[in-house]
Amino acid sequence: MTITGLLRNKSDLPPAAAPTSVRTVSVPAGCGTGEVYRDGCLLHAALAGDGNVEFAAVVDAIRREVHTCGGKFIRTEQLYAAWCDTPRGRADIVATGPKGRTGLIEVKVVKELPDHPRDRDAVQLGGYVQLQFHWTSQLRQGWAMLVYVDLAAGRMRVYGYDGRELRQLVRNAGLCCLAA
Repeated sequence: MTITGLLRNKSDLPPAAAPTSVRTVSVPAGCGTGEVYRDGCLLHAALAGDGNVEFAAVVDAIRREVHTCGGKFIRTEQLYAAWCDTPRGRADIVATGPKGRTGLIEVKVVKELPDHPRDRDAVQLGGYVQLQFHWTSQLRQGWAMLVYVDLAAGRMRVYGYDGRELRQLVRNAGLCCLAA
């Protein structure tokens, strides 16, 4: 079972943890097919470096946001084995920076930017953070971002998690996975 697979069938999710920061950023509008699922797959492939130039400017915008938060070295499609009660998963982006700080980034293509993080997405990101750090004491070295991209409108909303808010994100993911 994966984190994504577990969440696909759950309806009793804890509310999304409040983010530490929220930013809305412009990205080039109009790329993609107009189908959210297909565009999400294409954008994720472009993030992983498949050479798709149609999404290059959007990928650059995401990378700039990661860099702004301290991510200097980026790995995509990071696989995680299951740990304790958390199922295995695959983070979209893992970024490392100075002083050993590590960030996990989840990217979602949407029809319309949400006003706040969606519960399912926040629990998914919290699960990946839990798999990356394992122990609460290691969370001091972590941060996370939930990125929503509206390709038609040419906007991206970035929800950042750090410190207390990051710990709450992980707690909510643990509550969800333990109840599976």
